[in-house]
Amino acid sequence: MTIFSIPDAVILTPIAVLESNHGLTPGCHCWLVQQCDSIPEELSRITIIYQKDKERVPVKDWLAKVRHDDPDGARRCLVRIGDLKDHGFDLHKSFPKKAEFLRDDVYYLRIKKGSIRYRIFYFFHGEQGVILHGFKKKQKKAPENEIEKAVEEKTQYESNPKGHGWEGEL
Repeated sequence: MTIFSIPDAVILTPIAVLESNHGLTPGCHCWLVQQCDSIPEELSRITIIYQKDKERVPVKDWLAKVRHDDPDGARRCLVRIGDLKDHGFDLHKSFPKKAEFLRDDVYYLRIKKGSIRYRIFYFFHGEQGVILHGFKKKQKKAPENEIEKAVEEKTQYESNPKGHGWEGEL
């Protein structure tokens, strides 16, 4: 029996900003999740998505696995990517529980579902966020190899933004 499933295409629309504490952080968005056949073009490009090569888009591939294993976790990841779109540079300052600065201009989005913790690396290229890759956090600190991988992806993207930017639906 499926309790909750996420469709292949959803539209995330902020519908309210909490002003008082209702068990959530004041000032955070409440989102309307709508199922649709496809995401409209103007909403499908939430930010720039890093593409390693012509066949590999790390965060897209990772989210497909999360969607299969944990549909609600995948939905939460998409909501957090929406937060990055809404708040940009200010996300980690205004909402420190949603994002964190690591090093070398690399940040990660924090997603929590019960005892499960997901992280999605990103950085800013000009004023646009660039989503790199995600992982399921299993230890107290982000593993150094995951941070190094994100720094390498950032360097690769910066060396050829047009060759490493992917546009499509997550």
